[in-house]
Amino acid sequence: MSTTVTAAELARLAPTQTLMSALKSIRPWFLSVRGTTPMVVIDGSPPLELALLDGLRVTDVFEVRLERANSPGSYTAVTPSGWVIAGDLLVVRTRRATAP
Repeated sequence: MSTTVTAAELARLAPTQTLMSALKSIRPWFLSVRGTTPMVVIDGSPPLELALLDGLRVTDVFEVRLERANSPGSYTAVTPSGWVIAGDLLVVRTRRATAP
């Protein structure tokens, strides 16, 4: 099972499809990892709610990676409201972030 969704995979989907609906069809296990809901990091943002994926179109996304809390390179973060996030993350890189 791949922990990365590539731009090529996303390009095969309807351009109006949201990233949330795309992940539900191609990587449903990204959305509920080990019984918990992961947080989302978009282009290096602080961890955000999973619902934000409903606002992103697949055409805006370059790559999505699932980073498990126990994997090398994972991190603990504190949200603006003071919550400590030490769980799994979906790391989203948009096309805007990869543009020259």
